[in-house]
Amino acid sequence: MTIAGQMKLVAEALADWAKANHGRVFIASDVLAAIDELRARPGTPSVGLLFWSREPRGELGITGRKDNHYKAVISRGRSLKIVSGESLTEGAAGGAPMFDLVEEAEDLVLSVRLPEEEGFGGEDLVPSHKGTGLFEVSGMVLDAYEINYSLPAQARVQL
Repeated sequence: MTIAGQMKLVAEALADWAKANHGRVFIASDVLAAIDELRARPGTPSVGLLFWSREPRGELGITGRKDNHYKAVISRGRSLKIVSGESLTEGAAGGAPMFDLVEEAEDLVLSVRLPEEEGFGGEDLVPSHKGTGLFEVSGMVLDAYEINYSLPAQARVQL
């Protein structure tokens, strides 16, 4: 499956969640575009999907198998709570706590299943979770959280 196909699959998995939370899911071209889009609708949880990198799988990388690395960045924008961390555990503007939103989105990302193709099966059909934490850009921690995951790919070589 291509990078575009994998990103669309994850976006579809998050679409109902975003709609239920009055937010949205989008595919961003880069970090700056993601930040701009996340700030466009403050107060609603948005998820920006970013392709991060691709690495060969295996020590020599001669099999044509690769791991595509992605980030799903979740933000609700800044809340107007007097205690700044309160929205993390108590919610904001009638919405769910930010930590709950992040965990729900994480569960949905990790529940994605790739179609059985290209010789992959078993564990290779599910995302490999690389961690979840604060979204940091150039040493600056932003008001967002990221879910890091990877999905496998196979080189499409035509002989």
